[in-house]
Amino acid sequence: MERAIERGAAAQSAPAPRKLTAQTIKAAIAAGVSLVCLVCLLAAGVVGRELADIGVNGAFSGAAVIGALFQGGKLSYSYLVDGEKIFVTAYLPTAIGVLLTLCIALFLALFLYQAALVVLFRKRGEDNAARLNAIGGWAGIGLGFLCLVVYALLITLNIPTTYLVTAGLEDVAVQAAFYKVFSPSVIWLVLCPVCIVAGMIQRKIDSAQVVLLKRYIPSYLFMVFPLLLIAVFNLYPIVLQTVLSFKDYSLGTGIFNSPWVGMANFKEIFLSPEMLRVIGNTLYISLLKLIGATVPPLLLSIFLYDMRMMRAKKVVQTIVYIPHFFSWVIIYAITYAFLNEEGLLSTWLGTSSSILTDPDWFIFIVVLTNIWKELGWGTILYLAALSSVPPELYEAAKLDGAGPWQRVWRITLPSILPIVMYLLIINLGQILKNAGGEQLLLFANAVTKPKAMVIDTWLYWSSLGELKYSLGAAMSFFQAAVGMVLVYGCNKLSKKTTGIGMW
Repeated sequence: MERAIERGAAAQSAPAPRKLTAQTIKAAIAAGVSLVCLVCLLAAGVVGRELADIGVNGAFSGAAVIGALFQGGKLSYSYLVDGEKIFVTAYLPTAIGVLLTLCIALFLALFLYQAALVVLFRKRGEDNAARLNAIGGWAGIGLGFLCLVVYALLITLNIPTTYLVTAGLEDVAVQAAFYKVFSPSVIWLVLCPVCIVAGMIQRKIDSAQVVLLKRYIPSYLFMVFPLLLIAVFNLYPIVLQTVLSFKDYSLGTGIFNSPWVGMANFKEIFLSPEMLRVIGNTLYISLLKLIGATVPPLLLSIFLYDMRMMRAKKVVQTIVYIPHFFSWVIIYAITYAFLNEEGLLSTWLGTSSSILTDPDWFIFIVVLTNIWKELGWGTILYLAALSSVPPELYEAAKLDGAGPWQRVWRITLPSILPIVMYLLIINLGQILKNAGGEQLLLFANAVTKPKAMVIDTWLYWSSLGELKYSLGAAMSFFQAAVGMVLVYGCNKLSKKTTGIGMW
């Protein structure tokens, strides 16, 4: 009886097991993700064999790469050709082997850190748990970007690599660029977003957000199918295009079986005088269109805002809005009816020539028709911004003796500056795509074709027409990269100078 009482007292005095809290759960999830990534790197292929000229492909696991470091980078395999066994010995460069091993070691260290956090939180409580989880989250995000860097290095490094082909009694030693002997595994591209998302969850989500997540789980489930569609029809083509830009693609071999060429496509873009002219022409036309898409709609919106005759205002708005809904085919037909040899303008001027075939007038016509088409549509956001300006400001300015231009400069423009900066940032991010390929393809002819040669038209005429798919993919990759940098830079500059930004 006394022993039973003692056991009951001991049970009551023993500390109750700690409940799983948000910080512990985050650390456990991060540890699980790190472990899965580590297993994938050790068991799956981290680098492949890419001997396209003899039809060899496959993958070496992380464990095989680590083992090769102790054998001078030696990686061997064999394959059959017409019943004869061919042995291939490829020598992984030491720098690449060390880099891949270092990545695996970092994933191991991250897993041990996350596992230690789980044990620490369960044993000693969650003092400084948020800070420790934030460190783990940043480490996971850093490893995610490291995976992307490793993939980029594996497809671009021009390190001389040797492989030995043995057939019967004959040995043939060949030296080639690294990316022609080995290929990067897609596992690096998979681990990149996985690590970044896991790191952001570990760093950002707190207890209150976990409660909200549990509450809105059914709502989030509705997002699964749209996200899958985005992944299949947006993200996957982007990955294919990125891979294609570093390969010498041919229709017979397909994207993944085509040989890697490193930075050869990008070198052709930046070293070719023709490509530099195309990029320069694109920037020139895009900047003119950017000015035309900003200044005229802004002036028209100010004019419409000050109109007091509502019926006339609606008529003007309707007239300037209609061209936006016309296709470029209709716009060109209207332009041709006015500007061809027998058009209205030529008849009125009494000339038999057409300025549509004059290279000196080509860019002017392109920019002018673009302004006419998009003028009304561009005023919508400006008018919406102006409608939120308190009328009392204008009345007070009038009482103080401010003239119309002073009111515009001191009240109107500062009030709509946020929307102006927003549109400017968006348009600058698309500056390499805003030249208007569809419009230029319609307006160009044999005489004005050099003036119409921008990136979009080059992709159509040269990339698709001459089957330069890899070069076209590299150019598209360059467009996207420049656009991303411009959007980020313009947003930073806008926040620094005006305090206004998109995020």
